[in-house]
Amino acid sequence: AKWVYPSVPMGVLSIASYAGAHADVDFTILDLSVEISNFINSSHTLSLNEFITQRMSNLYSKRQPDIVGISAIFNSNGGYLHLISSQAKSLWPDALVVAGGGLPTNMPEYVFKNALCIDALNIGEGEKPFLGLINAENRKEYLSSAKGWLTNKRIHPFSAEEVISDLDEISFLRYDLIDIKNYQGYHHQGTEGSKTLSAPIMTSRGCPYRCNFCSSYTVHGRKMRHYSTDRILADIRRLKETYSIKNVLIEDDLFLGDKKQSLRVLRSISQEGMSIEFTNGLSINHIDEEIADALKGAGVEIASLAVESGCERVLNE
Repeated sequence: AKWVYPSVPMGVLSIASYAGAHADVDFTILDLSVEISNFINSSHTLSLNEFITQRMSNLYSKRQPDIVGISAIFNSNGGYLHLISSQAKSLWPDALVVAGGGLPTNMPEYVFKNALCIDALNIGEGEKPFLGLINAENRKEYLSSAKGWLTNKRIHPFSAEEVISDLDEISFLRYDLIDIKNYQGYHHQGTEGSKTLSAPIMTSRGCPYRCNFCSSYTVHGRKMRHYSTDRILADIRRLKETYSIKNVLIEDDLFLGDKKQSLRVLRSISQEGMSIEFTNGLSINHIDEEIADALKGAGVEIASLAVESGCERVLNE
């Protein structure tokens, strides 16, 4: 049964794009969501842990990586941090093992307690801190004091590195580091098995709201930042020309947060002949007749709506 649905690791691709544009660095990605999906749907005699260990050892059989980075967005990712970090240290004892994402940002003590082989945690967005780590003359010394990083010897107080205010500074995501075909047929809009190639993009970061169930702001902040419309169109055209993408998956936390920007993006995409899906859902209180018309004009057939609660008391409180 296909119960593991891979999604493109956009944060990792963004770090690779930004760091690669400013430093001479070689990135390799092992996406375990894809690997585990293939493992589940194939005949095998290995245990899952044995399989992961095998795939990691095959990744760098002839050379050792300098840095091993592990992405952990949600609490549910916590279980594999120990397995991956300990195996990385066993295979490549001289490599720095670091982790980043929503889980390390919000629960560093938990991560350090349960994954003893992790050398440092990236707090907040990762592009600038990771570039700083790559360029540091003494990386261990850098981790002991740099903004955006925690070690098990320096957990508090901590401060995140300043975010990238102009998102256009992040070059086109390194989709070449993955096989985009591994991420097809798992759309949120009831199109499983679709032969239309899809790829995710983000047009903004940040969210001003204070929903108590969401921790996205701890990584991306409460101030919204947007890619320019010209940049978004350039990315979409490149996806279409290079990867034959015809369906755009917009991953923003709050795509409709800036109405004027949202309308510009929707109307621009509609002129490119691309279909659109919103995998994170759309905020109901931002949808009016003008937005609804623009969504339809952009070819949106199904819109997932983010219903935080059906109870007015909960919404108020």
